Amino acid sequence: MARHDFARLPDILNTKVKWTVAGLALVTAVVLGVLMVHRAAFSTKLNSDFTTYRAAGRAVLNGHNIYEVQNSRRWPYVYPPPFAILMTPFAAMSAFTASLVWYALSVILVVSAVQMCVIMVRAREHFSAPPFWLYVLSFVTVLLWVGQGLVEGQATLLTLWLLIFALYQSQRDSDISGGAALACAALVKAFPLAFLAYFISKQKWRFMTATLTALIVGGIALPALVFGWQRNLTYWQEWGARVARPALGVEPTQPQSENNDRVFNPDNPRNQALRAVLWRVGAKTEAWPLAAAVGLTMAAALFVVARLRRARQNLVIAAAWLVWIILVVPVSQFHYQALALLPMSILAYLALIKPATYLNILARIALIVYLAASVSTLALPHLQYIGLMCWTTLGLWAILLFIAAHDA
Repeated sequence: MARHDFARLPDILNTKVKWTVAGLALVTAVVLGVLMVHRAAFSTKLNSDFTTYRAAGRAVLNGHNIYEVQNSRRWPYVYPPPFAILMTPFAAMSAFTASLVWYALSVILVVSAVQMCVIMVRAREHFSAPPFWLYVLSFVTVLLWVGQGLVEGQATLLTLWLLIFALYQSQRDSDISGGAALACAALVKAFPLAFLAYFISKQKWRFMTATLTALIVGGIALPALVFGWQRNLTYWQEWGARVARPALGVEPTQPQSENNDRVFNPDNPRNQALRAVLWRVGAKTEAWPLAAAVGLTMAAALFVVARLRRARQNLVIAAAWLVWIILVVPVSQFHYQALALLPMSILAYLALIKPATYLNILARIALIVYLAASVSTLALPHLQYIGLMCWTTLGLWAILLFIAAHDA
């Protein structure tokens, strides 16, 4: 081999590795797509949340009560009324076509979310290295949870994209579109409203006004054009009784349902919310006040750091708020860990920068521990029950708070 060929060898190997990674990503996307479509279009035994969404969409088209319909596994619709309207086009398609389109849209949204996270992280500080490995490392650490959300046809990935887009627009002072995106996320799943705490800490009053306005328009005015004013209000009351109150631990007005046992029961090991994990490890009567106290303490710490921080730490604080949401919501299924995409992107950035510092080493350790905990949780059900991902996420929050306070 000639001398110039030896000189080009590292570049050739690097190119081959990148093409290999891209090929593996494509194969993974195809495999996950096959699994998702099989669950949603052909199987009546495997769980798919997408079938519940389509059932609600059909109810809208047929004029039936959206909270009375169920999928083939007798799972009821538990999302706010506007999301059922959004699902009407999928209800009009065949199960195969609808699931295929939903999966393709979900993949596009995930790719877009990863891109926005990397763009925000690179803008935080000059990143001289090629961004390829930053993209890869950011995504690989949450691949298991994103993959689970894709296979189950979960709307969490739509929520993830809306949250990241809201922050992305806010970072560019586009508060109107950012606030509208956050409102849309809350109209899919209610928990994104907790992200308003970050914008309160930043005193982004224009953003908050846009969010509240969009909530009124998207939650009341527009659905009333489809359902009618009175029926829309009735739907919101039913959602509060069937979903919001049981989730918050308030005695529901409806009889205890199978869905409450499946979703809201803290004994469900898939629920990695702090309150549920505390309940499972023995603090049954103290779980709610303990979780509330820890959550409020975490929020207070974030508010303090936000007041002391420099401008370039804003993104780290926002990431810490996202991790806080994963922990404090009443129900935090495994796929909610997809919200860790932005925190993982920040840690990946810190892990790849040179020269190495103690923050660089800390970020590498955090990435390895988080990925190991993710794999272990799926492999060992006992670790699910004791809340390994909950405690790992709590540690992740502490690391992000430390990083945010580092330059405060």
